[in-house]
Amino acid sequence: MSLRRFAMWLVFKKELLELSRDRKTLIFTILLPTLIIPLLMGGFAYFTKVVVQKRMAETLTYAVIGEANAPELIDLLAQGKNFKRVDGIGQEEINAAIRDERVRLVFEIPHNVQQQLAKGKKAVIRLHYNSASSVARIVTKRVQPLIDKYSEQMQKLLLSERGISKEDLEWLINPIEVDKHSIADKRERFGEQAGGLIAYFLIIFIFSGAMYPALDLGVGEKERDTLETLLLNPIPRWQIALAKYLVIFVSGFLAVLLAIVSVGVWGVLLGQAVFMGKAMEIMQTVGVIDLVMLIVMVMPIAAIFAAILLSISIYARNFKEAQNYSSPLIMVIIIPVMAALIPGMELDWATAMVPITNMALAIKELIKGTIDYTYVAAIFGSTLVLAMGALWFAVHWFNREDVLFRT
Repeated sequence: MSLRRFAMWLVFKKELLELSRDRKTLIFTILLPTLIIPLLMGGFAYFTKVVVQKRMAETLTYAVIGEANAPELIDLLAQGKNFKRVDGIGQEEINAAIRDERVRLVFEIPHNVQQQLAKGKKAVIRLHYNSASSVARIVTKRVQPLIDKYSEQMQKLLLSERGISKEDLEWLINPIEVDKHSIADKRERFGEQAGGLIAYFLIIFIFSGAMYPALDLGVGEKERDTLETLLLNPIPRWQIALAKYLVIFVSGFLAVLLAIVSVGVWGVLLGQAVFMGKAMEIMQTVGVIDLVMLIVMVMPIAAIFAAILLSISIYARNFKEAQNYSSPLIMVIIIPVMAALIPGMELDWATAMVPITNMALAIKELIKGTIDYTYVAAIFGSTLVLAMGALWFAVHWFNREDVLFRT
């Protein structure tokens, strides 16, 4: 086999070797998907859990105005875990007491509670709190079970006075009940809720893994003045462009592959012990064939991104200009991915023809375990057509000196 036939692979090997020595590439291709992102996401989830637990366990201060009007509720509040009542707060200083955090809540119980209930009307208890506080949702969540319990007590009392059983009341309020039976198993429900989000992250990993190698192999070589040296070699330019394209493709694909493997490894190591136990239990039902299909599915996306990013990198005059062109591209990618999250959007012959959206929908269906494999050929076909078109465009620009050496 002649040297010319090996030329493309020699350039590919040389570019790949240089790329592996680049610190930015190592960060965005290997460290980001395998260590940094999982640690950040896991750390965020763990920190959120710790903060919520701490807020739920801390002492909740409250005041009551009109306690004689609902003694049963006062008893329930006194039994609340880590609840502390503060006395001496009048109606005129409710707002001030909450703002300076003397209390978190104030229960204002009107004098006519019992009379309203006796008349068969609803009684209203006003709950004062600061909705602008970062812990407002946690505070109301803690007190809501006590209010529900008080309401239930009063309901039983009123029903008893009127000689109505609770079962009769439920029958009067809801004479027809719908008994819902979902045929979806845990995996399908998980896939429906999280499949679109997983597809979103996988596609973002491909883009971030391919972007910096693309910038380095195109405009980076321009700025280092090494592109001219490479072009002086007796190698057809289309082979040089193709070699660079393959390196970018490998980098993007490697980033998402490592991300998938990393999620599995981190899930096994930490999932059961910390917070992802149920999610990992469901993910374990995903078969080997489905995982292989998931990995294969992301390859055409990596092919499209590699070609587009190489074109941008070749066209740009300098690194900053290339970044300016590449950054808005992420929005163009996100929109078709978000389209796959729209309720009611399903994989069919029409959506199978829409690049990126079709992949996001296919990944979602794969995780649910409900993918129709008859669409796979259409998905690969439409995506590969776009990838080949983008690659042709990149090679075409690589053959034009007015593009390569723009000033």
